[in-house]
Amino acid sequence: STRIGLPAADERGAGALDIVRFREPATGAESRTKGSLFVVAQVTGEGAALARATGEALEALEHDYYYDMSVGALGALSKALAGANRRLFHQRGRLGIPRRGAVSVVALVVRGREGHLAKLGPAAAVIVRAGRMYELPPPPTAAEEDPRIRTRQVAETLGEALEVQPFTWQGELTPDDRIALLSRNLADVVGTDELQQAISTLRPAAAAEHLQQLFRIRGGVGSDGVLALEVIELAATAT
Repeated sequence: STRIGLPAADERGAGALDIVRFREPATGAESRTKGSLFVVAQVTGEGAALARATGEALEALEHDYYYDMSVGALGALSKALAGANRRLFHQRGRLGIPRRGAVSVVALVVRGREGHLAKLGPAAAVIVRAGRMYELPPPPTAAEEDPRIRTRQVAETLGEALEVQPFTWQGELTPDDRIALLSRNLADVVGTDELQQAISTLRPAAAAEHLQQLFRIRGGVGSDGVLALEVIELAATAT
């Protein structure tokens, strides 16, 4: 199971448009087959049209993931994110989304002891395990020659290109793993050391609150989305 921590809505800056969503199914069948979905969208720019389009794209991402039974969890998540990208690509002109408006999405599925992650753009995901923090998925090396990697690096925002290939990761989760999905802007302002310290030592709600306060104290403005998770192990008899 997971404990989650979200930023306080009434303490966010006026220009913060980032969106945080999560869905933890209540039915056992859906929980076993699709797991829990956590999403953070880093929104750079301004305007109600951009925020509204991003919200609609994330709703479509959630729907597409949970109702796609044709592939496994990671495949469905990757397809759902690519679908959200196509949605914004076609809506930019109609909704008047500014050229400089950018949307980056990182989405994580926790299903049993498995983690599945897909992302596009600079929004980040980190995991703290055994006192060490790692970025998910690991960034490609400078010597990476895979042409698919080069193609994926081109798209920094949803809607920039019609077809994209998200970065993906899947792996086993263990009890006491701490995970955070967050805006790259927030991570840059608070710093790596403070980020690791908060995630590894505080409960998710306290970690999210601390990072938000630190972001504001250090003069951070704009994108500030964060969602913190703690993986916990339940006894077989627990409900």
